[in-house]
Amino acid sequence: MRPRSRFATSPAELLKLAWDDRLVSAVDHADDALQSGRPASLAAVDLVSAIYAARPDAERLAWMLADLPIAARLKWDFAVSLLMAQR
Repeated sequence: MRPRSRFATSPAELLKLAWDDRLVSAVDHADDALQSGRPASLAAVDLVSAIYAARPDAERLAWMLADLPIAARLKWDFAVSLLMAQR
């Protein structure tokens, strides 16, 4: 099964995570977090919580994706590993 969110494909493959419906729906929370009007820090927390609840083995992916709302709010061209580095 291929993910709907293309930006998550490479990190998930690097982390050797098997794609299934739970992971796809959890990663959809990343899209929601990017589009929400919530502060970046709260969007990141929601994202990590949702992914971890659906797939605890995907915690590292969740922290990697949590940097995306922060980068988007700061209008950076790409995400920097701020939260993942603290994990």
